[in-house]
Amino acid sequence: MKDNNHFNNYLNSIFLSFTFIFCGCSIFKPVGDIITRGYDNTVSYFNVYYNASRIFSEAEDEIKTAEKTARSKSSTNQFNNQTPQISGTARQKFSQVIDKCSYILAFYPASSLVDNSLFLIGKSFYYQMEYMKAERKFEELIAQYPKSSLTLEAKLWNARTKEKLGNLDEAIKWCETTIEAAIADDDKEIESQARLLNADILNKKNEQDKAIKEYEIAIELSDDDEMKSKAQMNMANIYFGNGKYAMAAAAFLKVGEYTSDIYLNYFCNLQAAIAFREIGEYDKGIEIINSMIEDFRNKEYLPSLLYERANDYVAVGKLYEAIEEYNYVDTTYKNTEHSTMSAYQLGKIYIEQEIDYELAFKYFTKVSSSPATKITQDGKSRQLAFTRYFDARRKIAKADSLLFIFQEKSKEGQVDSINISNPDTLINQIANIDSVQTTAKKIIAKPIILNIDSINGIKSVAAQELGDIFYSDILVPDSAFYWYNQSLTWEYNPKRSPRILYILAEHSRRYPEMKYPLPEEYYQQLDRDFPETIYAIEARRFIGKEKQIAKVDSAALMYQEAEKLIETNNFLKAISSLSRIAHLFPKSEYSAKSGYAIAWIYEHRLNKPESALVYYKKVEKEYSGTTYASAAGKRTFDESKIDTSKQNAALQKEQGEQSQIQDIKEESEIDEKDIKQNPPDVFKDDKDGRRGRTPFRKPADRPDR
Repeated sequence: MKDNNHFNNYLNSIFLSFTFIFCGCSIFKPVGDIITRGYDNTVSYFNVYYNASRIFSEAEDEIKTAEKTARSKSSTNQFNNQTPQISGTARQKFSQVIDKCSYILAFYPASSLVDNSLFLIGKSFYYQMEYMKAERKFEELIAQYPKSSLTLEAKLWNARTKEKLGNLDEAIKWCETTIEAAIADDDKEIESQARLLNADILNKKNEQDKAIKEYEIAIELSDDDEMKSKAQMNMANIYFGNGKYAMAAAAFLKVGEYTSDIYLNYFCNLQAAIAFREIGEYDKGIEIINSMIEDFRNKEYLPSLLYERANDYVAVGKLYEAIEEYNYVDTTYKNTEHSTMSAYQLGKIYIEQEIDYELAFKYFTKVSSSPATKITQDGKSRQLAFTRYFDARRKIAKADSLLFIFQEKSKEGQVDSINISNPDTLINQIANIDSVQTTAKKIIAKPIILNIDSINGIKSVAAQELGDIFYSDILVPDSAFYWYNQSLTWEYNPKRSPRILYILAEHSRRYPEMKYPLPEEYYQQLDRDFPETIYAIEARRFIGKEKQIAKVDSAALMYQEAEKLIETNNFLKAISSLSRIAHLFPKSEYSAKSGYAIAWIYEHRLNKPESALVYYKKVEKEYSGTTYASAAGKRTFDESKIDTSKQNAALQKEQGEQSQIQDIKEESEIDEKDIKQNPPDVFKDDKDGRRGRTPFRKPADRPDR
């Protein structure tokens, strides 16, 4: 440090002078007494400053050592112009420096060490991250001691402080002021440090061309290899971040000319290898990594080197070597970041290239249980997706077994056909049993008869689930298209098929370069086969038919939504939705249907015969002449089981709802308009922003779905 050298020389000369005086004749005793008192004072504050300077150097060295140690244990670039975290010991030492130097300022304000003390206090506050306090001390030194030998360096530290405070424009001005002053003083080292800081700030402001020029000048001026290596690496990082990989590789390799630091050489050589991979020069990258692996000094970095070599193997198509390398890292370096990353890459390989979903599930399960990293959450999502995948595949397999048994029994004349009204319920039954054949025999033994259509309906539901998994979670578009089409093939269902057709159309529209049916074909199919659905409404917008459409039947749309609520056992909300239909659209055919549906829910789902009877009577009375009124009139109940008090309460509730009809009618125009103009969001981008490719074929290169 410049100030310490200046101080030590000055202190030595003072000691020599006083030694000569006090070794002289006793005639000088009176004068000597005065000088002795001055000497004692001088020695006192010199000792205080000397101790402060020594403690400061110890604390600063401790920070630099801790920074290098932390950096060497990291797999990422730590040369980021951030003030390192300091230990409690170092913080305490800086506090001691501040106390000792403050003592000099308070009791010896006219001494020759005031500027030195201000400088040490400022730097101590800086390392303690007390930037505003540091700023005040540096500016005090600059203002009060403009001719001090420390003023130029104080300007540099003031620029650093401005940068830490986020005042980037002010920091740049101080850098420029420091550079001008350093040029005037012919101080190349201070100029190079100011240019390095200026470049870092310009880089932070995304003025990267200017930053690179400053880095180049700083390297040319400086004799400090550590500073030159830092500037060179920062330049390389800019090239890498901007996709200029050839320039980045060359810049990273040049760092080795300025430093023998093991970590810095490891990091920069590895980044150069990755840059070569990005431009397809795989051999160069692998050669660099192999050379690093053979160097015993890189022993502690082997996990990352082996992991990156495996990535190179994947890039050149050497899957066997890549799998072997990833497995080695995963097995040998358990519970490390690179073990988790290797397991994640193995999972991706078994999804995208080797097509082994059981192994993919195994590796993503391992990732999901690892310590939190950037990929842990994605691993958890994929693990859950594969859990659903295997469940859906089991449902299809069991349905196929059930279908086989049904067909065999049919040949023997033991089974007739029967319509199973709720495939979703049956599929859950099938999924939760251990033996398909045992359950099938139980079903057949009962007075229940299966038919092929109902079993195919089970398979269709499971296939749609698989399509959703590949579309939204595992992100394999070809498999999503295959399973969506299987769902359409096994059952063309008005409740589920419109959504599938819409997704297929969106994929085709998103990827026009693929040889799939045009999206217009799906939109036209929606318009033709499911014209009343919200998907068809949206499809007509794409094919330019929206102006040709008659008034949308809002009651029908609302009834569809109510049906979905019933299917998901959300009965109270379904009743509320059905009641609104009856109130908003009293002349619609769906009004009577809604009233009957409410009565049916109370009777068959909520086990409230009293409420059911009230609504059946209402439908019979208010919608006479309709099929629903006739059906309601035929409903009979055991009057002995009807709780009269509950029936009266249900009747009062219904009458209370009638009083709200006027309020609801006033909302009807808004409701109808909203339904027409803002149909429910029926299609969303998957989480990474992609929408996939397109349908109606099973890609030949993906045999396992």
